Amino acid sequence: MSDSASQNGRTRVAASDVEAIVREVLARLAGAESRVATRIEATMKSPPTTDERSLLLTERVVTTRLLEGRLAGVATVSVAARAVVTPAARDLLRERKIALRRGDAAEAATKAAPAARLVIGVAETHFDPAALVARVKPRLATVEQLPRVGLAGVVSELADRVRLGGDRGVLFTGEPQVALVLANRHPGVRAVAVGCADSMRRARAAIGPNVLVIQPRGKSSYQMESAVIEFSSGACECPPQYREALK
Repeated sequence: MSDSASQNGRTRVAASDVEAIVREVLARLAGAESRVATRIEATMKSPPTTDERSLLLTERVVTTRLLEGRLAGVATVSVAARAVVTPAARDLLRERKIALRRGDAAEAATKAAPAARLVIGVAETHFDPAALVARVKPRLATVEQLPRVGLAGVVSELADRVRLGGDRGVLFTGEPQVALVLANRHPGVRAVAVGCADSMRRARAAIGPNVLVIQPRGKSSYQMESAVIEFSSGACECPPQYREALK
């Protein structure tokens, strides 16, 4: 074979190789475009949701204890429009770069829950619950304050309203121990003495209280208000293992 033929052969082979490479590249580009188009079409038909990275809370009070162990992989926490978010809870969300949103689904879920009827009693204390009642009233079906007729009389009235009417009772008193003894003597009454939302949440899980006793001395308005909101917003069912004993 002559040098020119050899050179021409080499040229023809090189051209074939180039053509094959070009065809492969074009095929890969076409495949990539097809995959991209498919992904875009799927995205337009089924927009990505953030449900898996969102935490929906319907509680009226959001604390760090409520958030504990529930924030892994969460990008957004949604709460009701009127929910109280404690400063510590806000700081925790900010540290983890988690967005806090109000309203929408959380508000709808909160409104869907039946509102409680609250009866408030005051005895053996100078505390005036008027301001607290005004703040929590929009969250409740009804709020009624009983006349101040002494500790025994107020407890008896609260117990009757709880047992016979299905209301929930809140008692502000400077004698919480006496109030607990008096209240829990009535059948069907499960009274607890707590002063904050976290304690109220634990009490609900343990016994499902229907009477809340609060000693105002030493507690802030926020602590008492959050306890009342937590008490009135959650269920108050007696745990099955105690129902027979606490009839």
